[in-house]
Amino acid sequence: MSAYSPYPVAGFYGGYPSPVHGGAAMQQGQVQQYMPQMPVAMPQIAMPMRVTSQSVIPASQTPRLGDAKVIQNEWYDYLLSGYGKTISEEEGIFTNPERIGKPQLTNFNKAGELSNDKQFEICAIWSSFYFDDSEAAVKTAGAPSASRLYDLIAYYTRLILQQQDSYTTVLQGHRIPAGGGVSGFDVNSGAFVKNQGDANSQNLYRFDQSCRYLVPPGRTFAFILKWMSRLDGGAVFPTGFNPLQRFNDALSTEKRVCYGAVGIEVRDFVNG
Repeated sequence: MSAYSPYPVAGFYGGYPSPVHGGAAMQQGQVQQYMPQMPVAMPQIAMPMRVTSQSVIPASQTPRLGDAKVIQNEWYDYLLSGYGKTISEEEGIFTNPERIGKPQLTNFNKAGELSNDKQFEICAIWSSFYFDDSEAAVKTAGAPSASRLYDLIAYYTRLILQQQDSYTTVLQGHRIPAGGGVSGFDVNSGAFVKNQGDANSQNLYRFDQSCRYLVPPGRTFAFILKWMSRLDGGAVFPTGFNPLQRFNDALSTEKRVCYGAVGIEVRDFVNG
């Protein structure tokens, strides 16, 4: 029997040479002992991301200290009021410098910003329209009737709620019901006076409690009223149907267009 095993690797046990197979097994065993070990790929387990929230007061915002009082308040802005009034294709609400600081038109003193470090939670918004051409001695030639103006502003506009520089909500005009408008019959003609929705002060577009909009002190917010334009008009309006143009053509009509916001306001207890 030969001293060398025909199967030298089999004579290697745990890195030590077999006493039976001799030197060849010893050499093969040493080769096996010092061969580099291939790394074994371990399955990677994705660890969940952990996020820790923390309340932070921005450096530009003064923290409210001491007692505060909470009241229900409304903000309003009359875009149009009187005769011969026109409106632009994009109209800012609570931000127009021509109305800011004039209590009969709006109760905002700063463009889109609450004064005296107030904060406001918007719970609902409303609109109120009134159009009347019964007192016009001579009506504007080709202008739509007063009742037609309700249709134009209700169905060809959209209202955008903006906080700081971002849009947060876009509502079609007909989704915002009348918040205390005028409805009834015209005593002169007996015709029903149209109004956008039921003229009831409880008719508001209410935000859900979980998605109300908080306006912190020193932060701005605004509504933006935008009109559709350059719609298909056929042969009647060669340049396209422009609802705003038709609305502005009624210069002899008394127009009142108002938008507002209802919510909860936090004021300083001493200076509020």
